Amino acid sequence: MYKPPAGHKILFENDRVRVLDVQINPGETSEMHTHPANVVYALSSAQVVFSFPDGTSREVAIKEGDLVWSEGTTHEVRNIGDTPDRGIIIELKQ
Repeated sequence: MYKPPAGHKILFENDRVRVLDVQINPGETSEMHTHPANVVYALSSAQVVFSFPDGTSREVAIKEGDLVWSEGTTHEVRNIGDTPDRGIIIELKQ
């Protein structure tokens, strides 16, 4: 059974999709986790750092209303801003 990472709550799931509500508060970090192909809709603006298994990282300014496609990734998310990182992730199951 799937256990969502810290800051992620399952809103809906069936055999084709999983919908997650994400909230990572200022100063918090999710553990390293994997998402399959997905769409992310930003519910808030936030400043985060994505860290990857190979040791690289990328700082990103998220804007409320952003809509982003991802082919899938493994990462850790650290909120380095002063506002919660809120979003909805729609994961596509293979």
